This record gives sequence, C-alpha cells and structure tokens, in this order.
Amino acid sequence: MSTTRKRMRGVVQIGLLVGVLWTILVAVYRWKTSCTHMLAVGGREYAECLQKRKAKPDMFCYVSLLCDDVMIDAALVMLRSFQKTQSVFPFVLFVLPGVTETDALEKMGARIVPISGLEYPAMFKVTKASKQVNKMCRYSKLEIWRLTEFKKAIFVDIDTLFRKNTDDAFQYNEIAAVSDLGDTFNTGFFLFQPSLKTHGEMVSTYETTDSYNQGDQGFINTFFSGKKTKRLGVEFNTIARLKEFSKWEKAKESARLFHYTSETKPWNFHHLGHSFFREYIDVAFYYEWVDLHFDVQKKLSRGVFSDNGPKWDNFKRRKSVCDRTIHLCPQMMRDNARLWVSVVVHAWETPHTLDTALSGLRIMAPHIVDRIFVLWSSSVEPSYGVLSKYAELNKLGEFPEVH
Repeated sequence: MSTTRKRMRGVVQIGLLVGVLWTILVAVYRWKTSCTHMLAVGGREYAECLQKRKAKPDMFCYVSLLCDDVMIDAALVMLRSFQKTQSVFPFVLFVLPGVTETDALEKMGARIVPISGLEYPAMFKVTKASKQVNKMCRYSKLEIWRLTEFKKAIFVDIDTLFRKNTDDAFQYNEIAAVSDLGDTFNTGFFLFQPSLKTHGEMVSTYETTDSYNQGDQGFINTFFSGKKTKRLGVEFNTIARLKEFSKWEKAKESARLFHYTSETKPWNFHHLGHSFFREYIDVAFYYEWVDLHFDVQKKLSRGVFSDNGPKWDNFKRRKSVCDRTIHLCPQMMRDNARLWVSVVVHAWETPHTLDTALSGLRIMAPHIVDRIFVLWSSSVEPSYGVLSKYAELNKLGEFPEVH
C-alpha cells in the first residue's frame, strides 16, 4: 500500500514538474515569437518587428487631458508632433465639457473620451496665483487609471512637444517617469498601468491628501511614495529649467519630448526680450512649436499659406536673427538705439486676434519697428477697421494680401 502511494506521489510530482516546465517553455516561446521584447531595443525596431510578422501592437496607448479650448492650439500641435514620431500606439484624449473643437482634435489622430472631471480639493485655498500654477481641472488626470482596456499607458501633458519616438518606454512597469526636484518625479510624461482598484483608491483619498504643489503631481508622488519607480532619462521629459546647466546643449539635442513648463508658453507669450521668455523657453524649441503650428493650420485648412502660396524656407536665418536679437533688444530699447526691423503679422482667425497682436506691437513700434506687414489668406475676410486703427504704425500703409 505504501509502495503504491509513493508511486502515485512520484507521478504527481513528475506531472507538476512537467506542467511547470511546459508553462515556462510556452512563455519563452511567446516572448520570442512576439515583438514586445523589441521595445527594449527601440520603438522603430518594435514597429519593424510587427510589420515583418504582420502582428498587432500590444494593448498600450498614450493619453492626455484637455480641460478647455484655451489650450486647443497646444493640444493640436502636441498631437501633430506625436504623429511625426510614427508611433504604432493610439493616442487617447480625455476632454472635459469645456472643450468644443473635438473635430479638429480627431483630425490630428486623437481618440476622444469625454469625462465630467474631478473637483479641485476644498482643502487648498484657491487664489488667482494658484489658479495660474494649478488649473482647477488638473486632478481630473486621475481618471486615466480607468483605461483598463489597455495594459499600459503613457500620460503626456498637453504643453509638450514630441521630437522623437518614445515607444520604448513601454518596456517598463508602473511608475516610470523622469526625476523632478528632490526625490519626486515629473508627471508631464509617465508610464502607468490602468487599474480600477488604483483609480478607486486615488479618487477616495485625493481630496484629503496633501500635495506639495497643491496639484495632481504632488498627489501622485505621495500616492506612489514608498513604491518602486523607474526613473527615465531626461530625454523623455526635457524642460527649459535645464538651461542653467552646462550640458543643456547635449540634453537639447537628445530630447525626445520637450516640456513647456511654467506659465510661459509659445502660444501665449511672445515678448522675446522678456526675462521670463529667456528663462523658460529655448528659442529652438519655440520655433519648432511655431512651425508645427503652421503645419497644423494648413492640415486643418484654416487659411494659413496654401500649398500654392509662398514658402518660408529660411527657418535657420530667422532663428539666427532671433538668437542674436533676444539678448540685444532690451538693452537697445533702453539706450533708445534705432535697430529698425519690419514685422510680419499673419492673421488666420479673427479680428480680435489681429487686434491683440497689433496692440502689442504698438508698444514696441516707437523703438524698433519700421514697417508692419499684415498677411491674410483668401479664406479670411480682412478687417480694415482693425487695420486702419493701427495705420499710424506703418509708414507706407502696406497691407498686402496673400492668396
């Protein structure tokens, strides 16, 4: 009897061992025959592997949050820059009720997911200054953990610009992000794993959890404190604050994603001589954003130079001029020096936009502006009322139309 039991026990043990070995072999086979392991090599290699094997991409995605139409231009440019990286993964965009231009966002490749959002914690005192630093909607970022149809996702802030493919970041697990001040990480670009359990824990605690910046970044850092995180290289989230360091030029060259931090953005701040501009924006990245913005407007047929119109191929010359002028203009204006320049204002939207641009130039005009040329496309009716209002700024009164 005992011998039979020993034999049966031996058979069971052998069966279990075979089962374990078979499971390991199957896992190794799937790993070798899938393309997931190629993410460690690079996003392009991963895409080539998929193409060769005619396989579908892993269930990964990129995701961002758009609160209102104020940041619509930033969102469109970010999405266009993402398209240029040729990522094989979809881009999901959470939008709050204040967003109206969803058609344009979809044309730029975004999959729109409307959400109601989360309330800003009542424990934080809301002031005009805090609204500028932490928009009231930013805790709605926590809703991204509901994307459980995807195994992994990378969150990207709206105020960013993709410069190179970042798909290889999907090789890591939650959380993977670039270091910020101290032992914290920056949530402008981070990999996470969607989970209803995690989402529930976050939503139930965020209103009573302290945050060092009274925003989502502070809360997310607190929530994942004590847990293992992967720190990505700075090229995944390059910010202008690094300009203070000697290796900035190298960091700028290797940057895969540039993050326009602070309230000084290419789409809302155009005074190149201002100290904020020099501190928070790199001129090269500024013009990358501007050129992509023109590209977006063309693709959306918003009246920017048509394909048959003039092409500005002198990007390097414009950058060179601005690089020199950005440091010289403030001193020259103080010294009342006369460095006469001509200014081109391109209006493709509304008279209000043109009015705002020209009112800013009125301040500069006595110092450095010689002539102002206002360009508009044939799809936009020129507002002669606005033009005549600022006619004294233009010596010759030349307002050429560009078709």
